[in-house]
Amino acid sequence: MKISIPEQISCTLMAVAFSISLTACGGGESPKNELDVGFHSKVPESIQIEPSGLANYNGKTKASLFEMRTKAANAHANLVKAPYSPSADLFQIDDKASWWALKGFLFGQGMDKVDGPSRESAFFGNPYMLVAPEWYAEKLNPASNRFPTRNDFANVFPTYLLPASIKIFPKEAREEIVYNIMPHYNMLKSMMTGNWPISNLAFNLNAYNARDFGFNYIYIDASKSKNLQKYSSDVKPIGQAIGQTKSCAPACNDLTGTPDDLTAIKLKDVPAQCHILLWKEKPSSYVKPADMTVDIVINGG
Repeated sequence: MKISIPEQISCTLMAVAFSISLTACGGGESPKNELDVGFHSKVPESIQIEPSGLANYNGKTKASLFEMRTKAANAHANLVKAPYSPSADLFQIDDKASWWALKGFLFGQGMDKVDGPSRESAFFGNPYMLVAPEWYAEKLNPASNRFPTRNDFANVFPTYLLPASIKIFPKEAREEIVYNIMPHYNMLKSMMTGNWPISNLAFNLNAYNARDFGFNYIYIDASKSKNLQKYSSDVKPIGQAIGQTKSCAPACNDLTGTPDDLTAIKLKDVPAQCHILLWKEKPSSYVKPADMTVDIVINGG
């Protein structure tokens, strides 16, 4: 989304809180990696996952990025039934292409679209964040006395928020990702003119990590979510992957294949929760027990 100043702005941040219950597979392909989750799991009661932050992927080869991702997965090798290997079909990375930068993605015109930390490093670098939010803000109207140009605003804009905690509960086939949103929101609000309610915060969901572990179908359950303005219309194939896009011409590596149900999920208030159901095979209905669940928990702290 692109930003223009002093006009109202749409731009996209990253930040989240979730609780995830996992068990869905990706886009019709045979599962290659499989989590050891469910009643018969041999993994301890809960596992704390330490998130990694953003990184610049420009100039890195596909082989080196796969090695990095494999190392991150192997930090909790007991979570995987067989040795982890990134899906080459899912991650069609072009060694010769740059990566769309987060700041270039957020601010568009006038920014170098591939300069700085790569947008997808937030997700590709954290393989156990099965479904994660990419936060963004709407109706931004930066104070012109503080930010006379777009670049002034972009240089201090808080583009990313690490989760406060990530936990996987293997026997429950559940993941919980928690974000403390208020410090992030208050920082944004202080940069704006006029009233800027928390309902201007929204997120898209990135779920290719779930696909990589064999979860192909997804649904946002309204009955166990709260303070959100949008939910799923039906169970949908995830479909997301990394491939080449022309959004940052001439071409770059970035997210592809996002279904509408995973976009523009807006907050009503905090605390909030997004309860996500994942399946390996397409269920006859969303009421069929999920193979995995994910709770994105958004606290006011």
